[in-house]
Amino acid sequence: MTQIDRRREGKSLQHLGGTAEQADAQVLQLTLELAEQVTDLEASLRLRDRAISASANGIVITDRRGPDNPIIYVNRAFERMTGYGTHEVLGQNCRFLQGADQDQVGLDAIRQAMREEREGHAELRNYRKDGSMFWNELFIAPVRDERGRVTHYVGVQNDVTARKQAENELERRSSQLEEAYTRLQALDKLRSNFFGLVSHELRTPLSSIVGFAEFLEDGVAGDMNPEQLAFVHEIQAGARRLEGLVDDLLDFARLEAGTFRLMPREADLAMKVREVIASFHPQAHAKRIELSSWVPAAPLVVCADHPRIGQALINLVNNALKFTPEGGRVAVSLDVEDDEIRITVADTGIGIAPEHVARLFDKFYQVEPTTTRSHGGAGLGLSISKALVEAHGGEIGLESVPGRGSTFWFTLQVATE
Repeated sequence: MTQIDRRREGKSLQHLGGTAEQADAQVLQLTLELAEQVTDLEASLRLRDRAISASANGIVITDRRGPDNPIIYVNRAFERMTGYGTHEVLGQNCRFLQGADQDQVGLDAIRQAMREEREGHAELRNYRKDGSMFWNELFIAPVRDERGRVTHYVGVQNDVTARKQAENELERRSSQLEEAYTRLQALDKLRSNFFGLVSHELRTPLSSIVGFAEFLEDGVAGDMNPEQLAFVHEIQAGARRLEGLVDDLLDFARLEAGTFRLMPREADLAMKVREVIASFHPQAHAKRIELSSWVPAAPLVVCADHPRIGQALINLVNNALKFTPEGGRVAVSLDVEDDEIRITVADTGIGIAPEHVARLFDKFYQVEPTTTRSHGGAGLGLSISKALVEAHGGEIGLESVPGRGSTFWFTLQVATE
């Protein structure tokens, strides 16, 4: 060692702490600390490598600096997902996984992301070693060096074949449902048109039947004996039932076609309710049913389509009388609370089972065909009443206990004077 080297060593020792012994101790300490750091770093790298290898997602790393961006690493999940071993894919470009299926929108998205040196995401049709196709959800991210240059790309792959199959099946079924819905709309429109046409066509012969029955009743064609007169009355009763059915069908056709319009005017609603109740007294008397009412004596002037409200009430009272046995009771009430008018029809009839209540206002719904058919009707009265009430901004509903009767009600949101 030259004299100059000794002087340099002395200065170094002085910098570390003065004496050679102290310097040796400090160097040893630094060496131990560095070795510990290296050990920790190696352990961290081994842990990272094991974590990547054990990942359930396929991991692939490519070298952007190499020719054609070759694969330099794949984990075990990649091997399981594709069927290719590591030795079979190293050095290849990832496009081999798409085979001849290169015309994919997802591939364009990935290529664009790589040209712009940014992260990218796409769902690709990939092919395993055995030729079977699987859907690969791919995320790519660039790896940069200390100068910010992209040196590698990391790709994370996930087999989403089951999800894509479920999505495709859902899309197929949605398309089928949409087609079925379109056909149902067409059939529904055809049905509405059919009901409107039939109703109009029935109106003329029905008017003739009613008219000639009245001629016979009045003796225009000569006197009739009691038996003949009873037959005429049966004809008139049947004509009235048919007339009600035709009216329901016409209303239904108008509602379905969207041509139904309210004609509101100011009038006494209490009087209208009393008129409806009075019109049912003969029917109630014939069945020995007690028909009672509670209606305010004072006029209740509201702006509404009173004939339509009367129609809704007629349907409810008619149903109550139909399904209340002889000796029963039907009560109608009209109450006013604040700005709400509530009309209630309660009976002691056969009642309605809970499973039928929710659908009772549906079009053509019959609780029990054997029971309801014997009383007549097409199952439109309650649905029409619901439409009429809701057109006035009100609500309609019922409470019922089988064997103990039903209470139908509806409200009207109309201003009173």
